[in-house]
Amino acid sequence: MLLLMFFLCSEVEFTKGPGKWRVDQYGIYTAPAIDLAESGEIALIDRDGKEMVILNPDGSLKKKVGGHGEGPGEFQSPVDVTWLESEKVFVVFDQVSKRFSKWTAQGDLVKEYKIQTNGLWPRLPSSERVFLSRFTGGQAGHNPRLESLDLRTGESTTLWTYELQQNSAVTDGLHGGNRITIIFSWDPDMSYDMGSNFLVANWGSDNGIDVLAFDGRKQRTLRPRLKTQPLFQKLVDEELERVPPQYLDMVKAQMHQPEHLPIVTQLRVDDADRIWVFESEHQETGKNGFVILSPTGEELGRGHIKSIPYQIKNQSVYLLESEKNNEDPDDRFMYLSQFRFSF
Repeated sequence: MLLLMFFLCSEVEFTKGPGKWRVDQYGIYTAPAIDLAESGEIALIDRDGKEMVILNPDGSLKKKVGGHGEGPGEFQSPVDVTWLESEKVFVVFDQVSKRFSKWTAQGDLVKEYKIQTNGLWPRLPSSERVFLSRFTGGQAGHNPRLESLDLRTGESTTLWTYELQQNSAVTDGLHGGNRITIIFSWDPDMSYDMGSNFLVANWGSDNGIDVLAFDGRKQRTLRPRLKTQPLFQKLVDEELERVPPQYLDMVKAQMHQPEHLPIVTQLRVDDADRIWVFESEHQETGKNGFVILSPTGEELGRGHIKSIPYQIKNQSVYLLESEKNNEDPDDRFMYLSQFRFSF
């Protein structure tokens, strides 16, 4: 029986896929969200440029849409894009304006609508409902939660919450009469994602992955075998280097410094309803360990990857990678790369 389990939970292998698209030529050096249409078009959010960049399946530029502003089709802070297959549109969420906009794969604006919410990281099961995560900071006495928002009525329902045992582990203190709050990379966070008919949610300091129906009914809690990663002083020093000098003494005095990094750093559900659970980055190797689960908790595979994928579709993961420009050592190219996986 042990040998059978070892065979089933095999190491996931990655091979270079057919897709490798250079995106820095379109102004993309980082992207909060990427998605692909069924017809092959690729949408990337350029948060700095306040645009959505749509590529043809061969990587050539189809269209840039948006631009900074508050008018129709403009963005203030776009953070997410989702392909909604039922309507054949890309849906962009603007965090500042609280506005969704729908675009065809050709880059034509179809519709816009605002919502009343402070939620983040929307997932759209249909044109009538959206799921959003809410975490306003445990120091304010609020627990992280997952909400469902009815886009027809504006009614919001809490589907899931994690009861914090104490205030969240953030650095919080007064400086010059102002309250300064800093969240470091080792502070836990909420993660969730959506499958075809279920949701998964987790609080990073816990390895429990709750599987929920769309109405919030908890179906089960999965507890995969995960490795805890020690918090090395090197990472602490690197984080402190980013703190403005005037706040450094206060931060050092108030800083929460645990022994370990969060157990879970991200959840992803791929288009085959497999749940990918990513561990914190292994500081010795610079890679993230992960385990793949079925919705019922069967362990399907394990592996390591150099960064958490932006998207997992078509039996592939999609990563942003930089490569050195051999003609200019001070310059680097940025690519969206496809890697096929098997296990």
